[in-house]
This record gives sequence, structure tokens and C-alpha cells, in this order.
Amino acid sequence: MYAEGDTSDVIIPSVFIGHRDFVKLYSMSASSETPLEIELKAGDFLRYFFEKLKRPLIDVIIVTILSPSLMIFFVYIVWRVRQHQIRKAQLAPIKMVKTMPTKVFYLSKRKGNEPEECAICLDDYADGDELRILPCRHEFHIPCIDPWLTTQKKFCPICKKDICPTERTPLLGALSQDSRQA
Repeated sequence: MYAEGDTSDVIIPSVFIGHRDFVKLYSMSASSETPLEIELKAGDFLRYFFEKLKRPLIDVIIVTILSPSLMIFFVYIVWRVRQHQIRKAQLAPIKMVKTMPTKVFYLSKRKGNEPEECAICLDDYADGDELRILPCRHEFHIPCIDPWLTTQKKFCPICKKDICPTERTPLLGALSQDSRQA
């Protein structure tokens, strides 16, 4: 509102309202035969303000709190799935471990360079102990090595060689991983 000159002596209160509220007031005044008197109270203005603010406030809460929270939750789920896949790839399949060769240890048949104790539990081999032989030729108690390979790593605890056979590609033919590294 604009007025030329000094307007400090004018004490007519004024309120700006939206078009929708104007249409409501106009229709109410048109349907009434008597003049329409509107009284604004301090509490009414605050209630009106917060009713109009409610919708944008919910939008702000959704954008600033809920959206980042959902994104963090989604990233966390993706991270957990990837960690599970990586962990699964680091373990030997139980079927493969069960098909590895075994032998029964006898102290009388022990050769000079064969170990006398299990490198996992550090117990000496006793006559009649069943040992699992890994592809790298290291031997361990079956109750020690099987959980190691299926719950910890698919590598030999001594030499760190992968006990799972390597994947062969058609371009490399029958070359094994050991001959490619040499």
C-alpha cells in the first residue's frame, strides 16, 4: 500500500490475505444481507499462520530428515549385501572341503620331513588321528581345518595358498595358475 505524504497519523489496521481466503470472505459477504464484520484476535492469527505453515513444515522435515535417513539406510543395506558377498567369496564350499583327501596318522609311518603337530591347534598328532590334506600338501586335524576353511578363509593357514581350484579360461587353455605365475 502506498500513500503520498506523511501517513503516521493513520491507524487503520490492514491485513493481506490470499486469493482463496478473499473468495471465501467475498462469498460470505455476498450471501449475507447484513454487513459482515471480521474481528482478528491474536490467537487467531497464530493459529492461521501455523495451519498455513503445517504443510511446508512437513515438506521441510521430509527433505531434511527423512530423505537423508532413507538414503543412509539404503547405502547401509547395499554395503551389508556387498560385505556378505565378499565374505562368502572368501570361504571354501563345504562340499569341496569334504571331498579333499584325508589320511590316518601313524607315528611309525611318519617320514622325517612331515610335521608332528597340527599348526592350528598346536596339538601333537596321535596314532589314529584323521588328517585332511590340502592341495599344498599341508596336513591338519579334520576338526581344526574344516571350520577354518568354511568359516574363516579358504586359504591354507601356513602357506596362504587358495585351496579352491582356479577358474580356467578358454583363451589360456589348460594352463594352471601356478604355471602362469612362473
